[in-house]
Amino acid sequence: MSIDPQLEPFVSQARDDLARRLEIDKAEITVIDAGFVTWPNSALGCPEPDMMYTQALVPGYRIRLRADGALHHYHGAEGRPPSHCPTDRVTDPAAESAGRKDVT
Repeated sequence: MSIDPQLEPFVSQARDDLARRLEIDKAEITVIDAGFVTWPNSALGCPEPDMMYTQALVPGYRIRLRADGALHHYHGAEGRPPSHCPTDRVTDPAAESAGRKDVT
C-alpha cells in the first residue's frame, strides 16, 4: 500500500502510540489504510458522549491499523497529531478525498 508522503509522519506517530498502548513491537502492527478525509464536524469522527461539536466540514485524515487481531482507528486534522479513537466511538467521515489536503 502506498501512503501519501504528507501522511507518513502521522502514520508513524499512530504506530508508535499503538505499540505503547498494546505493549508490542511496531513490527506487529499492520497499516490497513491511511488517507485524507473530510470530517463532518470538529469531533473528527470520534465524538465523546455528552459533548457538542462545531458543525463544519473539517479537512483531515484517517489511519487504520491492525494489531492483536483488532482494528485500531486514529483520526486527525490540520496539524494535529493522530488521536486514537476507541472502536465504539468511531463515526464515518463526510467524504474521502483523493487529493492532498493541508494537514501539516
